[in-house]
Amino acid sequence: MASLWKEISDRGIDPVLMNLLNEHRLRIRSDFALMSRAILALEGLGKELAPNFNLIEEARPLITELVKERWSIKAYRRTCAPRG
Repeated sequence: MASLWKEISDRGIDPVLMNLLNEHRLRIRSDFALMSRAILALEGLGKELAPNFNLIEEARPLITELVKERWSIKAYRRTCAPRG
């Protein structure tokens, strides 16, 4: 996981994502592709305004928290628990 973060930080998210998709012959939904383009635009704008700006490093705490909330064992149990 650390090497993936390093690669994304070095190259940006879009080339890494495209390589993964091509390598595994995957397709993504159009809304996700549009979001990816928006992130790429934000990353470019951030680098224009502040050359040392690193979107991945800035977003890492938010992404980590989101992953923990959505894909943790606790979240899985909440979604799979019987309702009643």
